[in-house]
Amino acid sequence: METEIPQKRSYLRKDIEKALKEKGIVLERRISLFNLDTNEVYHFDDYYDAIDFIKGKKSRWYLTYNNVTTNCLSKEK
Repeated sequence: METEIPQKRSYLRKDIEKALKEKGIVLERRISLFNLDTNEVYHFDDYYDAIDFIKGKKSRWYLTYNNVTTNCLSKEK
């Protein structure tokens, strides 16, 4: 069983995240898969779920972490 070490954030980072949140911009700790052929976006909480999702799919995919989203642009599938 793996244990996750809690992340300690600096005061500066907390202040920056708070200021961004007040403006409607949020840093999310999840994994996103972008289908480069169809422009679809899928979000996952776990790396292994994302990899299982794209297994066997014939397309070009881009995987990224720590997403920045805004209230007006956020669109989930």
